[in-house]
Amino acid sequence: MNNGKDYIKHFDEIFETNLIDKISLKNFETLKLIFDTFGEDLYKPTPKYENIRNDYIEISSKLESTFTDEQKELHNKYIT
Repeated sequence: MNNGKDYIKHFDEIFETNLIDKISLKNFETLKLIFDTFGEDLYKPTPKYENIRNDYIEISSKLESTFTDEQKELHNKYIT
């Protein structure tokens, strides 16, 4: 997505609205903030992505269960 119209079009597709001709690009920053805030809820992952994500979660959990307390603390600092 490279401009405001693309974001508005995507918003319309997700929420089944028709704002493309009603929203001024002057209001784009507000819409972009909404999109960035709720973007994860708007995203519809593919089955391949879901499998990769599930594998990642499983592997991460196994790895983290082997950490010492010091390693857990360092890891938490690293990921935040």
